[in-house]
Amino acid sequence: MAGENLWDISSPWRQTIQDVLEYTPTDIFDSNLAYAMEGTMGDDGAPGAMTLYDFKKYLRNQPEWEQTVNGRRTIDNTLADLATMFGIGF
Repeated sequence: MAGENLWDISSPWRQTIQDVLEYTPTDIFDSNLAYAMEGTMGDDGAPGAMTLYDFKKYLRNQPEWEQTVNGRRTIDNTLADLATMFGIGF
C-alpha cells in the first residue's frame, strides 16, 4: 500500500457514508469517518477500522439516517410490511 494516504485508504468507508447517510465526507476529520477508522480494537489492543458491514449497521443506528431518503424508504417499507402481515391494507 506504499504511496497511498489515509484519504485513499478510507474510500470504501466514504462510499458507505454516501450510500447510507447520503452525504459526502469532505475530509478525514469527519466524525463518522473517524469512527470507522478507529471504531474497533484489534487483538493487540490497537484501534482498527470497522468492517463495512459493521459500519453500515453503525450508520443506520444514527438519528440522521432516519432523515435520509434511504432511511425513510426503509422505515416506510418495514411499516407497510407489518401492516400487511396484520391484514391492514393501504
